[in-house]
Amino acid sequence: IYLNDVVEITKNTRVKLRLYADDCVLYSCISTSRDQIQLNNVFSSFRTWSSTWQMALNLNKTVSMTFTNKKEPLRFSYGQNMKHVNEYKYLGVTFSPNLKWHKHINLICSKALRKLGFLKRTLKDATHECKLTAYKSLIRPVLEYASVVWSPHCACDIAHLEGVQKKAIRFIYHRYDHNFLPSSHAVRLSLKSLEHRRTCERIGTLHKIVNKIITIDMPFSFDNSVANTRRSNPINITPFMPFLDCFKFSFLPFTVEL
Repeated sequence: IYLNDVVEITKNTRVKLRLYADDCVLYSCISTSRDQIQLNNVFSSFRTWSSTWQMALNLNKTVSMTFTNKKEPLRFSYGQNMKHVNEYKYLGVTFSPNLKWHKHINLICSKALRKLGFLKRTLKDATHECKLTAYKSLIRPVLEYASVVWSPHCACDIAHLEGVQKKAIRFIYHRYDHNFLPSSHAVRLSLKSLEHRRTCERIGTLHKIVNKIITIDMPFSFDNSVANTRRSNPINITPFMPFLDCFKFSFLPFTVEL
């Protein structure tokens, strides 16, 4: 049973609420202490709501986190005994305060390499086809989960991810010498670079949003005033004008510029 009346607690406030199957997120843009007080009041209302419906709030899994580039952001103690964290894994993605993804990428690369180590021990004598299938099924999904959110622009992060696939190619061919070039053998295996696959995934996701296959709030505008020509498109998305890298390289601005 899903109870959607919880959305009432954010009415007439700047606080936003996002609902998932068994948890939710409260968030707000904080400019002044008044915004902090309002967010805290909404959280108190949420606790009252959960108590009314006899659904105890798990405070051990309830945290607060601030996303900012400021060296000294506004401090506030939200709720009673709520833990404040500097990074948090939510829905499989590790978030950092500055919305950079180095930590998340390091974690998923480490996880993928552990899985690769397991495959090396288990499939040592398997065929190339079997090893390739194992890589595509067990390792590559780890490197691509929710990539539309965290797709990197830094060369070091891109290289880190590609390095895992190169090690997987060495495993597939059982070649670990310096004369072996994983990039050339990737073509034989029909393995596109992870960067190329992330680009295709971003474009595909934007296509689904524009054509309302995925229903989300769309913080961009459509310009249908352009005359139809061979080079024009009936749907034109107005480019963003980002000032911060964390916004410039986020999903929508980054994908629109492709």
